[in-house]
Amino acid sequence: MSEISTLTSLRLAATVVLIRDSAPGIQVLLLRRNSKLAFYGGAWVFPGGKVDPKDEVSGITSEESLSRVAACREAFEEAGVKLLVEQLMPLSLWIPPVETSKRYLTRFFLATLSNQKITIDDSEIKDFNWLSPELAIKAHSNNEIELAPATFVTLNWLNSFKSALEVKASVPRIIDIFEPKTITMPEGKISLYQGDAGYESSEPSKDGARHRLTMIGRPYIYDRYI
Repeated sequence: MSEISTLTSLRLAATVVLIRDSAPGIQVLLLRRNSKLAFYGGAWVFPGGKVDPKDEVSGITSEESLSRVAACREAFEEAGVKLLVEQLMPLSLWIPPVETSKRYLTRFFLATLSNQKITIDDSEIKDFNWLSPELAIKAHSNNEIELAPATFVTLNWLNSFKSALEVKASVPRIIDIFEPKTITMPEGKISLYQGDAGYESSEPSKDGARHRLTMIGRPYIYDRYI
C-alpha cells in the first residue's frame, strides 16, 4: 500500500454514505453501533470499517480500489446492502489528529439506494434508521443520538440538497481532505480543518476564513466560509 498511508503510517478504512429519495427529501442510512464497542460505542454511523486482508483480491493494490472493496463488504456485513464498486463516488478523505491512538485513513464514498432491504448483523450493529440530514442533526443537538465529528460534518453538507440527483451532481471532482487539529478548551473542543485561518497556528481565535467544527455543548456548529 503506497500513497498517503505509506507517508503517514496510517491503516486504511472506508465508509459509504448511503442516500435515497423520499417524499420530504433525501434520507441517509445511519447505523447504531453496539454500545459495548470501544470505538464510538452506541454512536450512529454510516456503514464502514477498516480494510481487511480479504479485500486484497484479484490483484487489487491501489488504496482507493482496496477501500472501495472494503466499503462494499462492510455495507453488506453491517446492513445487508449489496453494492458494486462502480456505484461508489469518492466523497472525502479523513485523517485523524496525530494524538489519536488508532489512526485510520478513511475514504468516504457516496452511493444511492432504492428498494434494498436493510438487515443489520445484530452484533456490531444494533439498530438502523433512515433519517433526513436535518432530523439527524436535530436529534444530535437534542442529545437523542451520538454522532462522530466526521458524520456530523457530512450530514451538514448533505442537508443543503433536496434530492439524490442534486447530491451526486454536487460531489466535488477533487475531494475534500480533512486532517483536523483539535483544540481542547475548558468548555469543549474545536476541530480546525484546512482552510481555517487558525489552522496552521492552531489558534481558533485568529481572524479570517473559517473551516471548523465547534463542539462546545450542543448543538455542534460547523462553519465553512472564506
